[in-house]
Amino acid sequence: MNWKIRQEIRKTGSLGMENDMKNKNIWKKLPALALILIIYITLCLRVYTRFIIHNDSYNLNESENGKVSEELKKGDVLVQDEKGITGNIKKIIIQCREYKAENNNLGILKLTVTDKDTNEVLAETKCDTSYINSRKLIAFELENPLKLKEEKNLSFKVEVEELNPNDKLTLTYCNPDDEKLTVNGKASDSVLKVSLIMASGFDLFSWVTMLSFTILGILIVVFYYLLFIRQKDIKTEFAYLIFAIVVGFIFLLYLPDYSTPDEEKHIATAYGISNMVCGGEYKDSVSVRKNDAEQNVLRAYLTRDVYNNYYNSLLHNTGADNTMVKMKSDWKMLDTQKYLYFAPALGITIGRILHFGTVQTLILGSMFNYILFVLLAFYAIRKIPFGKMGMAILCLMPLTLQQASSYSYDCPILAMALVVVALSLKLTVDEKINKKDLAVLIAVSILFLPVKGFAYAPILLMTLLPLKRLFRENKKLFKILLSGLVAAVIIALIVKMLTPQQGGSGSMNGFVEWANSPGYTIGYLIKNPAFCIVLFWDTLANLGTFYFGSMIGSNLGWIDIGIPMVVIVPIFIVMFLGFMKSEDDNYDFSGKAKLMMSIMTILSVGCIMGAMLLDWTPLGSTEIQGVQGRYFVPLLVIVLLAMRSNKIKVNKNLYRDCLYTMVLLQPLVLFFIVAAA
Repeated sequence: MNWKIRQEIRKTGSLGMENDMKNKNIWKKLPALALILIIYITLCLRVYTRFIIHNDSYNLNESENGKVSEELKKGDVLVQDEKGITGNIKKIIIQCREYKAENNNLGILKLTVTDKDTNEVLAETKCDTSYINSRKLIAFELENPLKLKEEKNLSFKVEVEELNPNDKLTLTYCNPDDEKLTVNGKASDSVLKVSLIMASGFDLFSWVTMLSFTILGILIVVFYYLLFIRQKDIKTEFAYLIFAIVVGFIFLLYLPDYSTPDEEKHIATAYGISNMVCGGEYKDSVSVRKNDAEQNVLRAYLTRDVYNNYYNSLLHNTGADNTMVKMKSDWKMLDTQKYLYFAPALGITIGRILHFGTVQTLILGSMFNYILFVLLAFYAIRKIPFGKMGMAILCLMPLTLQQASSYSYDCPILAMALVVVALSLKLTVDEKINKKDLAVLIAVSILFLPVKGFAYAPILLMTLLPLKRLFRENKKLFKILLSGLVAAVIIALIVKMLTPQQGGSGSMNGFVEWANSPGYTIGYLIKNPAFCIVLFWDTLANLGTFYFGSMIGSNLGWIDIGIPMVVIVPIFIVMFLGFMKSEDDNYDFSGKAKLMMSIMTILSVGCIMGAMLLDWTPLGSTEIQGVQGRYFVPLLVIVLLAMRSNKIKVNKNLYRDCLYTMVLLQPLVLFFIVAAA
């Protein structure tokens, strides 16, 4: 017998047993993958039937007359007659003028569609008022499309089945053509603004949606194969890189420029820097190319038509008119650190050099911002000695992906915060101190300290951990790091004093412009400390759930794309587990270190909420206005690291499960983004 075969038999007990066992293990893993794919295909079929088939929007009446209905109440009945309706109706939309609900009360509206000539009931459906979003639309979705092969005269009957007496709901009125409206049996001289969503053929939105779900399906299979069948030990930072490239590409397709809060101001700032790169002078009021000033593709709610125009503009270069024109008066550069916009400004500049159209130029700016974030996040995940999976999942949260793929300065701010935390921990834990890491930490700290009006400055207290170690072990490096941090403070303060301040919505001057009302002042808060404490507490108590959800991504876009908690909570759970200690992770923060991390979190939260109290909250308000969950994302990594304990230890393989859970959750996130269109 061949010597190698004898050795194999002696080692394994039987020839090929090891390979047989490996093959058996592979076959054991395939049923789980099959089940995942069956569920995924079911989701894709749901997407196909609801969103892929193109829906044409048809307005039955558009000429608003400035009138509104009386406030609706329980038991009200509105009946509107429409003539000559044909096609496949999937959804019936009624324009709402105002909707206010106390304590998230839910009202129920019922719609009955009747053939007016035969009195045959053609369709019935209900809609609860939670679906009345910021666009003020009441959408009645039919379980099955109403197929009208020939023109019919229809009667739309709206009944208010449930509505809290304290809630306010009014409907928009239009001038009638051939329509007739009766309200509680009485004829009205106006009619409701009604739109029909009609099922039709494929459009660009359909193709992009199919492509996106196909890519996510491939991602599900590839990661399952690598993690569970091949059981390949993929480094966390490289798994993140693959994931971020794929999902970031999809987010760029579904959350275009102008679709996130305050993005117009960020675009104006990046464009102003691009003007300086192209040889222009620094000016607060930004001039743009003529075609950029005239574009209106993206300055709208993200409806299906807007998406189609967006994709069409991406595919076809509309050309550029390099004549520079001034934008409207409020299109000014933000009074903030301009280096936060170098990446998107570079993208805009390249688009202008290549004579790209407006949409193509703007998406280059978003892409460059996203590339910067991914590279810095990759670096931070690679450097942090523990909690790698948790940091990777934090960088893949829906909210993080949205902000990173936009023009927002949240992108570089979060990335720098991650680098500061990662390098501080690495310099604390590693046996040998890397001088390059020390230099990078000092440089990033100088850039990070003054951002957001010093609101995140307490995060730099993380550098006390390596400072303490260096003081004991290497006085020379201790002096270098301490000198660098002191220099960061001095430079930031000098720049702050020399930079002229622009007025904001309130400018902390005791008047809130958006509310046309007096605001809180520092003097008022000093005189009323007890009121200040109660105000902070009530805000966190009443809006804490909103902050938690929106911090992860429950409210995307202009807070009008809802991702339900059934998706948000699992994301938080796997992120929490990703930061916890594993069996071979021996590092633990001391009690003093955890206390310091708690203090820095409280200080930053206080700075954020305090700034919004002074700058955005009208006097008399019982809650601090304008605070959003995204402001707390840079602090989330510190909070979760501080929660590490010997009482919670996870199996190392659980990190792999956390990563794959994020892969499985991405199609659900995309589903709800598409559903909002």
